[in-house]
Amino acid sequence: MLPNAIMSKSYLPVPNPTPSYWLSLEKNDSFSSYKSSEKVPERTDILIIGSGYAGSATAFHLMNDNPGLDVTLLEARTLCSGATGRNGGHLKPYFHRLYSEYEKEHGQYVAGQVVNSEFEHLYEIKNLVEKENIDCDFVLTRACDVYRDSKRVENDLIAFEKLLKNPYIKDEVKNSIQLVQGDHVANLSKVPDAKICFTYPAAHIWPWKLMTALLKKSVKKGLKLYANTPVLEVVQDAVNYKVVTLTGTIIAEKIIFCTNGYTKSILKPFEEAIIPVRGVATHIKPNSFEIAPQLPNTYGLFSRAMLDSDYLINRADGGVVVGGASVLMVKSNGDDSEIFDDVDDSKVPKNVENYFQNYMNKNFTTWKDFKTVNDYIWSGIMGFSKDRFPYVGELDSLGLNNAYIVAGFSGHGMPRVYLSAKAIAKCALNGKSIQEVGGTCLQK
Repeated sequence: MLPNAIMSKSYLPVPNPTPSYWLSLEKNDSFSSYKSSEKVPERTDILIIGSGYAGSATAFHLMNDNPGLDVTLLEARTLCSGATGRNGGHLKPYFHRLYSEYEKEHGQYVAGQVVNSEFEHLYEIKNLVEKENIDCDFVLTRACDVYRDSKRVENDLIAFEKLLKNPYIKDEVKNSIQLVQGDHVANLSKVPDAKICFTYPAAHIWPWKLMTALLKKSVKKGLKLYANTPVLEVVQDAVNYKVVTLTGTIIAEKIIFCTNGYTKSILKPFEEAIIPVRGVATHIKPNSFEIAPQLPNTYGLFSRAMLDSDYLINRADGGVVVGGASVLMVKSNGDDSEIFDDVDDSKVPKNVENYFQNYMNKNFTTWKDFKTVNDYIWSGIMGFSKDRFPYVGELDSLGLNNAYIVAGFSGHGMPRVYLSAKAIAKCALNGKSIQEVGGTCLQK
């Protein structure tokens, strides 16, 4: 249907998603359903679709550098209620984990830039939070990646050695990674069957708080913002884009798709390029007034395949947020319909829900005899690309002039989105390509 029309309704966000821990503050903040006016404006210079991390950050960069700019942002549900309000709260570089794939597919230079960029994101977000005085529970700490399977250990040790030999990776990054082996692993990690672990700089955060804070600041500078306003159709004419919603049609000169796992609902060429993938997370808290045993780091717990891994962060109040169990959503006959190509975040598979019961007791020695309760368990929809690299750039090659995309972060957007959004904001303002603007090494 391109370049004249882009339309589909089957992959729009569902209206009744599972309640997540991060979104528990929605009911106390009317901004979650904010609309700048009863109806959408008739025209806008730049239209952003999606209010998650990518959309919020793009709007923030546009409005921060150009107060009063005519920008409109549309969100299908409440603000930041997609993956940004449903993830694990990690701001965590991958570093060694996928390094071999980066280098094999893209060479040492690009692989090095990816690693450097994710490291830089940690401190970009830290500086942003401090400069803008944002209350979002930001904690700079260290991640602990714990390995239980010998084959996975072998593969990632090789990747780590390759990373250390890459001349394009900053020494600061290389020196920040610690490999722990032998008897020290169990003592450090508190995981009894751990074979090795890596520790390195990471952070955790309340993502919804950060992104809604950025949106509030952008609204004060002139952003026109509309929650609960799904985009039903986007039609391109010779000059502009006609964007159809339930409360009116907007004519936009430029358009930015920040739709991640929902991209193919309105952008047909991405039907196979960005696949929606369901993830599940839970919030676990002490089931008594006892002081919870604090863990020293955030965690990744790795067994065999990529799907067979979990991750968690520690909250200051003694609770933890755990995500993972994706392997349980693939049935023994190979049926993966519970996890792949599905945007329904209104349900959590029962076997996954059972898996997370007594999770801390089963995995950490310090929590062995400690009673816990899972007060929240929720699902969320991520957008995965085939090579796990996001799509960041202009869409001219599809015949879509003055159209841009920041999507497909493959469940790893927290240490990648902010600088990608900054770069795409420059593209939209200056009419330049992502290659001309620079600022991100992740574009395709």
